[in-house]
Amino acid sequence: MTPLMFIIIASAVILLLVYWVLSTLHNEDTPDNSRITYFETAPELGTFGYTLSDNSNISIENNEVRLSKLNEMQLVAQWNISQEKWQEKLSEISHPFTEENLTLRVCQTSAGVKSFDIPVKSLQGSHDFFCRPDTAYYVVLGILQTTFIPLIFSNTVIVPPREDSAISH
Repeated sequence: MTPLMFIIIASAVILLLVYWVLSTLHNEDTPDNSRITYFETAPELGTFGYTLSDNSNISIENNEVRLSKLNEMQLVAQWNISQEKWQEKLSEISHPFTEENLTLRVCQTSAGVKSFDIPVKSLQGSHDFFCRPDTAYYVVLGILQTTFIPLIFSNTVIVPPREDSAISH
């Protein structure tokens, strides 16, 4: 009878230890961040890189940011901010920013809003970037130092799904 009691007590202790380890693995105090992705882009490495556009003759109005389709795979953001508008925005913010702080934030909205920043450092210019199918894009020209301060928003461009990605019957 003694060996049977030892086996029962040892089994109960092992079961309690296993229960304690398994119950402390998942703590309910911490939120489930498995679906949230915090990322920082490295345009020189990947899919969402950007290239400097050779659109030296920008045909957009003053104080405008425009997003348009360059081809099926790329969008182009063009902006033209007048010196007067720049000074007006700087006086509203009341911080001594320079054109070096100008940043173009590219936002994509498909399943939530994701964005990446492109330092532009100029009041006039354009940038090309690659886009994903079945996604809406818009850009925001703003000032980035420790936080992003939006100045001018662009129009929204919706990239349709590609024909070859559809399932054919």
